[in-house]
Amino acid sequence: MQDFKGIYLGFSPTDESDVLMGEIEITISDKTAKLRMATGLKIVREEISLDDFEPMTAEELKALWKEGPDYSSRTAGFKGLSGHLQFIFFKDPSDEEPGLLIRTGGIGDMLGPTFLFSPAQIARGVFDKAVQAVENGEVGIFPRLRNNGKAELKK
Repeated sequence: MQDFKGIYLGFSPTDESDVLMGEIEITISDKTAKLRMATGLKIVREEISLDDFEPMTAEELKALWKEGPDYSSRTAGFKGLSGHLQFIFFKDPSDEEPGLLIRTGGIGDMLGPTFLFSPAQIARGVFDKAVQAVENGEVGIFPRLRNNGKAELKK
């Protein structure tokens, strides 16, 4: 996973938010992946050792995409050794694609996808545009890390 070091920002499902999602940040370094997520009520933090992951095979990646474009050749995946956690990185994603998909195998996956934008996409402003699209004119309804995990709009 060291080839994908950097800070990723995106969206993760949460039932504690009016928009059913909150901001998520993952910082990948040489040894760890540090996660921070705005749930709508608070910030959840977790740190995962990269030693707890192994690369996914080409067959495992291909099985993720049931139909449509062949993303398996444009992605690199890593799976947790102790469960269902998967990090799927897109190589050179366009502005319309995620830089990173996360699958947990839990209820969060049923609520919606956890997807993040790559450091290059963030630098191009793609994450900020996506937040604006989620808020759709109601600025401040999206739970943000900068607001202690809560939406910024006063109710």
